[in-house]
Amino acid sequence: LSSEAVRGLPRSSSEAKVLAERSPFMIRRLGLAAVLLALPLAACGNGGTEEDRTLHTPDGTIHTQTEGENSTSTYRDNDGREVVVATGPDVAASGPAYTRPYPNSRVLSSVTSPTDNAGLLTFQTEAEPGTVIAYYRQRAEESGLTARAEMTMGDTQQFGADTAAGGELNVVVTPQDGQSTVTVTWEGLPG
Repeated sequence: LSSEAVRGLPRSSSEAKVLAERSPFMIRRLGLAAVLLALPLAACGNGGTEEDRTLHTPDGTIHTQTEGENSTSTYRDNDGREVVVATGPDVAASGPAYTRPYPNSRVLSSVTSPTDNAGLLTFQTEAEPGTVIAYYRQRAEESGLTARAEMTMGDTQQFGADTAAGGELNVVVTPQDGQSTVTVTWEGLPG
């Protein structure tokens, strides 16, 4: 794997676990193993060439499109539900407008479940953690979400908001080497 491809993967099992905990659909319905299988398929850059691959499983299909160091894998179960995993330096983030990356940041990975209006986005920015948290708090409140939690643990800052219907937004910002690494998760938030 190239260093660029590895950079696009979740840095720890806890990042992958965050999304899995937020969306029971991904654990029970899709099967976490199938989603984790898609990550290595998406991350194995093929030296700048284009490639399409499809893997059929008993529970559904994983289709991976690779262009240079960018890959998108779509897992679709037999009932038509899907999860999309995108990695690489040119990943485009998707999801509700208030979950999009902070301006002028570099997206590392994006995992979305359009069926469940859920996802996980990881990116880096040169902005300070407090500035990033303020940005997401403002966007959430402008969109009708209610701020529920804001906390600081060491250098890491977290913000959480939700809707009356049970939708949730969580933002975790960790500074490292002059940059902030940001993980945004959401569930039940159409957009």
